[in-house]
Amino acid sequence: MSNDEDIMFGKKRIRPGSTVPSVEAQEIDRASERAGFVSREAAHATPAVKRRRRPPTGAATTNLTVRAPVPVSNRFVEFTQQTRCGAYWEALEKLMDIAGLDQDGNLPPELRDHPALRDN
Repeated sequence: MSNDEDIMFGKKRIRPGSTVPSVEAQEIDRASERAGFVSREAAHATPAVKRRRRPPTGAATTNLTVRAPVPVSNRFVEFTQQTRCGAYWEALEKLMDIAGLDQDGNLPPELRDHPALRDN
C-alpha cells in the first residue's frame, strides 16, 4: 500500500502518518462501565487463588496404571465411593490396611495361606 492511499474505518478516512485524537483513559473506563464491560486490569481484578482439590499427602508420588476387567474396576470404584475416599490411592491404602499389610507390603503370617491368595 502506498503512502497516499486512504484506509476507510467507519466513516472516517485515516491516512498513513495521521494522528488520532487522544481520549482520556477515565472517559474510556466510564463508557465501558456504562456498556456493561468489566475491567480486567490488575488494579480492578480480584486476586487469582489457586485452589487444590484435596490437600497434598506430604509424600512423594508416583503413577500407578492398572488395566482391570470392568467388573473388578466397578467394584473398586464402588468401594471408593462407599468409603468416601477422595482418590483411588486412598481406597487402595484402605484395602491394604484392611488386609493387614505392613508398610513394606508384607502379608501378616495368618493370611499367607489364605485361599484367595493361592495361584488359580
